[in-house]
Amino acid sequence: MESRLTLPVYAEIEITERPVTPECLGLLSDEQLTRAARFTKPLRRNQHIWARVLIRLLAEKLYPDIPRHSIQIVEDPPRAPRIVLPDGVLRTSITHSGNRVACLVDSEICAADLEKIDLSRPLLRYADVAFNHETAARVKAEPDIGTAFFRAWGAYECAVKADCPREFYWEDHEPRIRGMVVSTDLTDGWMRVTALSRKAPVALWRPEPEMLETLAASGRQS
Repeated sequence: MESRLTLPVYAEIEITERPVTPECLGLLSDEQLTRAARFTKPLRRNQHIWARVLIRLLAEKLYPDIPRHSIQIVEDPPRAPRIVLPDGVLRTSITHSGNRVACLVDSEICAADLEKIDLSRPLLRYADVAFNHETAARVKAEPDIGTAFFRAWGAYECAVKADCPREFYWEDHEPRIRGMVVSTDLTDGWMRVTALSRKAPVALWRPEPEMLETLAASGRQS
């Protein structure tokens, strides 16, 4: 029997080029569908749609006893959507890169960033542009500039999403955000960075798109 997820949760899927099913589209609100239609590039439009589908079905997986109609995914631009439950609100963070879409959900402010490692980029120059002089110098001094840059960049992106970009810094070979707990993971050429307002282990959920389609069509997951 599959164990029940508990907050915080990081969920990630690899999207495909096939059309989004009507059942998955049916999970989105009119506002979300309208926003999706504004994207001219199919990939960007699908990233937007799948992120909302992922958040919706993750919320249902977290709270299997709450009816689907009682879980609201409320847009909050420029921030990520909020999950509104009958007895509270959850915060989310959305990140996507290419064909990967992910979200982080917690009871407090949280942020996530997903980056494909690309060592062909001019990372030293990027560091000078992205960070202040002190932080750039520290990152560039790391022996593995590739890993260091993407850890730093991911954490900085998290700080921006958490509305505290000035609280980001690099110290003792680690990216840090004042007032938040930063974690980084490099797996299969992808850098995943999460930032939480509290110290807690992050649960992982990696469903296939086919699973999400099945859950959407079922009316409510088991």
